[in-house]
Amino acid sequence: MIILVIGECGVGKTWVLKQLIKNSKGFKLGLNYFNETDKNIVVGKYDNSTFEGSDKLSMAVMKDLDKMLVYINKVNKTAIFEGDRFMNTNFIKKQSLT
Repeated sequence: MIILVIGECGVGKTWVLKQLIKNSKGFKLGLNYFNETDKNIVVGKYDNSTFEGSDKLSMAVMKDLDKMLVYINKVNKTAIFEGDRFMNTNFIKKQSLT
């Protein structure tokens, strides 16, 4: 399952996702950074800096989306994406096909 979290700036998207990844391990796959727990994958870079989550990902992150989707399907976990990097028709179309 893939979940896309969207909302206005400053409403708490990143804070909520950080609660899901406490005590998780961070990984990188292509341009995608993500944290993985036993049940979830949260895509974004969470490093306690001013801007975290998908804001820390490259603007070109979509070029590696296929790699990320293959990995998500392989491990059979819920994947959570948030923010502008993924609020586009390319993301919606690609993730719907997996």
